[in-house]
Order: sequence, then structure tokens, then C-alpha cells
Amino acid sequence: MKYQRGLSLLELLVVMVLTGLISTLIIQGFGFATSLYSQVEKRKGKAITEALATRWFRDVNENLVASKNPGESLVGDPTGFTATTLMPLLSEPGVPMQIEWAIEYRIDSSVLIYRESGQQLETLTELDSLSVLQYKNRRGKW
Repeated sequence: MKYQRGLSLLELLVVMVLTGLISTLIIQGFGFATSLYSQVEKRKGKAITEALATRWFRDVNENLVASKNPGESLVGDPTGFTATTLMPLLSEPGVPMQIEWAIEYRIDSSVLIYRESGQQLETLTELDSLSVLQYKNRRGKW
């Protein structure tokens, strides 16, 4: 009986076709993964900014000071409000500070502005152009 050494032409073609298919799938998967990574990186900066602005808004407003004196309690309308807080963003925490949150309407979007002691900080820059602030009354209704 004669033993065959090496590969036949058909076996070689099958190996080459399988190698080509596997390498094509790997390259397509790598391309998909890199495009997905670039999309995540583009959105990561915006997500971090929004999370930070949300945290600032929450921290400042959780520490608002209630007062019966006119001008010291929360006074607001749908475009903004002024109040006194113990957790200002730009000054030392723990000291009562008059602050203002305002929505500034621009051509294609709105911006949430924070003001304190003559200084201004743009916190959220890509709000919907129809954004408004809403308040609850003493009975807890909007």
C-alpha cells in the first residue's frame, strides 16, 4: 500500500478558504469594535459633563435655606430662580450665599446657567429648547 505524504490540492484549497473566512470575520469584528469604541469615547465626555452638572444642581439645591424674609427664600419662575444655599459652587461651603439658576434660551438649544457673587458658570449646555423649571406648591402639586 502506498502512503501519501503532504496535502492534496483539494485539502489545501479547503484550508485556504476556511482561513480566509475566519480572517474576514476577525477583521470585521475588529472594525466593529473600534467604531463602537470611538462612539463611546465621543459620548463619554458629554455624559461626564451632564453627571457633574446634575450633581452640582442637586448639591446646591439640597442645601437651600428656608427663610421668611423677602429676597432670601426661593423666588422663581419657569426660566430660573434665586435662593440662599449653604453649599455654593464657587464659594466656601457652609456660609449662606445668594445664588441663581437660570435657563438661557439660544437659537437651537438652552443652557442652564449658575450665578453666584457676580460670577457665572454654564453647567448644562445642551438642554432642549423648550426646557422650563417647575415648582411644587405647599400641597405638593406641580
